[in-house]
Amino acid sequence: NKAIHSGSNQTNRVGVWAQDTKLTLYVNGVKVDETKSSTYSQGYVGVFINPDLTTKFTVDVNELKIWNTAP
Repeated sequence: NKAIHSGSNQTNRVGVWAQDTKLTLYVNGVKVDETKSSTYSQGYVGVFINPDLTTKFTVDVNELKIWNTAP
């Protein structure tokens, strides 16, 4: 996606909006995908990287925020 800053030493901000069964993915403030899933009604948040296509790939997570907007 053009919203992703590719290449070495780039910073990307990733966001996921989960509301009811709808999951919306944002990268650097741009909506890049949306899907629906009712598989999980609750759970945990984590970071997973898969370096299968890029050798020596690393990710630094500098900040993680979670907002609960439920009443």
